[in-house]
Amino acid sequence: MSYDNHEKIMINGDLLDELGLGGLPLDVKNLWLKLIHDTLETRVGMAIAGQLSDEQLDEFEAYFEANDGDRAFAFLETNFPNYGDVVKEEFRAITHEVVEDPVEFANEAILLLEGVSA
Repeated sequence: MSYDNHEKIMINGDLLDELGLGGLPLDVKNLWLKLIHDTLETRVGMAIAGQLSDEQLDEFEAYFEANDGDRAFAFLETNFPNYGDVVKEEFRAITHEVVEDPVEFANEAILLLEGVSA
């Protein structure tokens, strides 16, 4: 499975089919979609946070907390121009991990997400 830089990432039932999870019951599919989405969001956020100054991070978090997606995205485009590349790299890594060992991916993702919310 490969995604080029111009292809939009879609986290949906078609993705689960590509990952070999298409035969799961609908409620389990929905859990997988949420897990993949939340893991991608967390990993990208961690990558970005590691490269921004404290001041930049505070500014970005203010946009995020205010649900100002337009300003948050504009901020990322200005201060983190390779944001899209990071998203695609993390997405590729996640899809590879799911294909290789879905149970291990799920266990590690749950630990990651629990650690972030703690």
